[in-house]
Amino acid sequence: GITSPVSRNEIAKVQIQGEPNTQYTIEVHYSSGISKAEGLESKTSDSDGYVGWEWKIGGKTKPGTYKVVIKSNTGDSKQTEITVK
Repeated sequence: GITSPVSRNEIAKVQIQGEPNTQYTIEVHYSSGISKAEGLESKTSDSDGYVGWEWKIGGKTKPGTYKVVIKSNTGDSKQTEITVK
């Protein structure tokens, strides 16, 4: 699941189900580049494959729809979108 749309200065949450016990990275592609927000570090999925992230949408983020790319170290790749209002 994903929190979308989300307002600036609010917490966005993304959760996916992928491969179990696997390291995943997340990239949030804003208009200004890839987000460096705290909370977007690589994480390892649990035994059911669930992995999630939470981060704060910056106050200067432009409203719009942005690509979110989640990749594992095994080549699994998922893409979703988040809308900032």
